[in-house]
Formats: sequence, C-alpha cells, structure tokens
Amino acid sequence: TRKPKKFRSKNQPGAPPLQSSPLTRHSSSPSSTDLTQKVSSTHKNRRRMFILFSAFFLIVFIVFFFISGRHEASSSFAEDFNDLSVGSRSIHTPHSLISIPNGMFDRIRAHTRTILDFGVRVPHETEGYIKTKQYMQSEMGKLRHAENHYHEFSAETPYGKKNFANFIVEFGERNRALEQKKEIIFSAHYESKLFPPHPQSGKEFLGATDSVVSCAMLFELAKWMDEEWSSIGSRLPFHITFVFFDGEEAFKEWTATDSIYGAKALAQKWEDEHRLKNIELFILLDLIGHKDVKLYKFAFHPDRYHEMLLNSQGQVDKDAKYFQSTFIPRAFIEDDHTPFVQRNVPTIHMIPLPFPSIWHTYDDDWDHIDWKSVEKIQHTLLQFVKNLSF
Repeated sequence: TRKPKKFRSKNQPGAPPLQSSPLTRHSSSPSSTDLTQKVSSTHKNRRRMFILFSAFFLIVFIVFFFISGRHEASSSFAEDFNDLSVGSRSIHTPHSLISIPNGMFDRIRAHTRTILDFGVRVPHETEGYIKTKQYMQSEMGKLRHAENHYHEFSAETPYGKKNFANFIVEFGERNRALEQKKEIIFSAHYESKLFPPHPQSGKEFLGATDSVVSCAMLFELAKWMDEEWSSIGSRLPFHITFVFFDGEEAFKEWTATDSIYGAKALAQKWEDEHRLKNIELFILLDLIGHKDVKLYKFAFHPDRYHEMLLNSQGQVDKDAKYFQSTFIPRAFIEDDHTPFVQRNVPTIHMIPLPFPSIWHTYDDDWDHIDWKSVEKIQHTLLQFVKNLSF
C-alpha cells in the first residue's frame, strides 16, 4: 500500500526538505549526522503512534458494530417470534410457559376410564352411548361461562333411519350478538364403531384413541378455559366452541353416505345460518393417545396456525416431535372435518400418520394408551389457547 505523503522517506523522490528546529537541551549546535538521525527517529515515533491510534479506533469501531448488530438481530427475532400475524389481527406469543392445572392429567385419565367402562357407544341404542351423552352434559354443565346444547337430527343409515346428537359447548354465548368476534372450534367424535364382539375372547371394540382420549382432553381444555375466563376471556380475539360429533364412524363400510353423519348435518346447518363464514379456525382431534403420534401439516392447514402450534409445542418441550413441520401436500383423510373443508372453512386436522397400529382393532383400549403423548399434546393445546389471548 502506498504510504501517505507525510511518511515518505527522505531518500524518496519528491520528499520535502527537512527543516531544522531550535534545540532546547543542547547548548551547542548538533552535527549534520546527529540532526538526520534525530529527524529519522521522530518520523519513526510518529509512524508508530499513528499505527497504534488507528488500531485502537478500528477495534472500538468493530466492537461497537458487533454489539449494535447483535441488538438489532435480537430485536428482529423477538418481534418475529412474538408477533404472529393472523389475518388483520396480531397474535403475540408470550415468553412464559403456562403451568398445568393441578390434577388435569389425572382427570383426563378419569374421564377416559369412565367412558370406556360404559362400554360400546354405537348410536343410538347402546347403553354406553346413552351414558356417554349423559356424562358429557353433566361434566360440561358445570362450566360457569359456557352454554351447552345438543344438535339433534336423524339420518338414513344401512340399518334404517337413526337418531343422532352432536354435543356443542359455546363460551361467551350470551355476548355473541354484541361482540363481533370470529370463532375457533375444537372438536372430536364421541361414538364408537360398530363391531361384533371378538369371536374367541368376546372382547368389545371400545375405541380408546378413536376417540375417547380426544374427548377427555377437550373436556379438560374447556374446564381450564372456564377457570381462566376472567383473565383470558376479555383478551381472546375469538369466541371458542367445542363440538363433540356423533356418527363419525361408518355402520358398515366407509362411503360418502355411510360416514360422518354428525359433521355433515352440522356443516349444513351452520351454512344455512351463515355461521361458517365466521369461523376463523376449525380444529379436529382424532386417534390421539398412541405413542407414535406424528401430526403433519396438510395442504389445507392455515400456515399461521400450524406455525403457532409448532411454537406452542416448542415452548412446552423443545424436543417434542408430535406436531411436525413436514408438509404432506396430497394427503386428505376423510373425517369429521371434510364437510367443513369442502365449504372453505380454515381447518387443522390433528390425526397421526400412519394410523396407530391398534386402529380399528380390539386392542384400542385402556391398556394401549400412551399417556406421555397425551400430556404433551394437551399441554401444547393449552399453550396454544393461552397464546391466542396475548
């Protein structure tokens, strides 16, 4: 690098002539050699000082730039993490992890044990079906901030006309006419598939993961919301509704006419009432409770809400892998969400792929429930709802 002009050597072409300066420490005039050495030494000292000062200011600049860059990057990350855009709304993910209410997981087990002990839940004649309906209404009837009712209807089946009843729990129902809020639906089906008893053991098909566990989880999610309503109710930008579908299972083989009786009837009813356009998100739980649960992102899942579930899972357990970021573009599993997706309702289908190995077998019972996966997914759902309220 070419040196600045003032540091050129006296032997360089074009160097300015050296100027003598008055002496202060010597009474006699120095020789020409002494003067040359002194000037050369002075130039070297100035050069060293310049290099030292330059290095100092360069280090200060680098440190300042590094600190500023880290601060801006940290602020940008915090804004991206805390501010999740949801349509015209802004949803903030809190930094704190929600604590699980005392006894919640024990109560989920108790709900599951009780309903399984009722026996098979085939609509509409079986004793287990009738007791399950009564149990749901009794448990959800304890909620102080929600109203519940049955949506009853009849439909033709391969065994003639049968009566069905979807059970609906609505938070903030009294204020819905006054509050212009959209709606989030949590849902599962409560009846069981018609199978004959096992020919050797006589064992009945009870459907623990299909879908008693999902119902038990939603019971406790609703109860938690009811207990926290004074703090989260006013901050939630949505109404919250729970739907427990009847008639999801086919009586014989799955066809367009022999399946999802309750979902088809309710979707049609809400379409006629112009309610579907007000649904922000429809969430369906099915086949939850097995140890190999992997909940993938389907093509119809809204990106923003699937990301919120992933973020909520990360807050609960950074190593959890139940909710997956993997996109499955061509998969569509017919289930209670189908008539809602067909009517363009934003939907998340929480169903594992592949299906549990115990699906539609007599082993889908109490002994084959994996409670660790149930607890982690339940905790994620609680965190998800809590994040909606910030």
